[in-house]
Amino acid sequence: MKRIIAIAGFLLVIFSTFVAAETLYQENPDNKLTVGTWSHSSWTTDGDWDTAGYGWYPSSYMLLDYNKPADAERTNTTWTFKGWEWMWDMDIPEDCWAQESLNFKITQRPVTTQCWNGVDWTELERFGSPSSCNFYEEAMVWNIVKKLSKEECKSEYKTCKDTCTDKDCRQDCKEVKKSCLSEVKDAVKTCKQDAKVCKADCGSDRTCKDSCKADKAVCLAELV
Repeated sequence: MKRIIAIAGFLLVIFSTFVAAETLYQENPDNKLTVGTWSHSSWTTDGDWDTAGYGWYPSSYMLLDYNKPADAERTNTTWTFKGWEWMWDMDIPEDCWAQESLNFKITQRPVTTQCWNGVDWTELERFGSPSSCNFYEEAMVWNIVKKLSKEECKSEYKTCKDTCTDKDCRQDCKEVKKSCLSEVKDAVKTCKQDAKVCKADCGSDRTCKDSCKADKAVCLAELV
């Protein structure tokens, strides 16, 4: 959510929290496996959205695996897919996103897209007639949102406040700073909880526990 405030003829956009957001486009999966009989399967990952590959039989399918980037958020992350005569930007279901990596399955006749939810395949979209098989290209569009550290929250607050000419504007900046610091506090708590779970999973493995401790230190250092 955001508010737009007019200040001396200019528009100041104040977000509900200070974040650094960017879009990361990934054309090809980290892993790809084709099963069954395919023609031109390499064309499905050649970067050309006008060339298609296809499986000869309904039993032909393709598996694609994407490693989630650090700070990627499910909201506004989409899987772009062109099959048969349609192109879709598909949202990722929560149960599929919850897996360690994103796994997609593309079946043929008709072209059907699915994601792995940890137990079974969840259908996303179905393209064309029962005989359709053309699969052109696909790509991930990741929404990367890096929450700021405590010091960055304060720095952004100062920048926000310095642009203000009235009390209400400064109060708005103060509220955003408060929200930002609250999210940092929650993130610190998450770092500690993750480290606790990590150590519990290690059992008596000292090397594993040391690795969990090191990961926790890195996580907390980014938020100070």
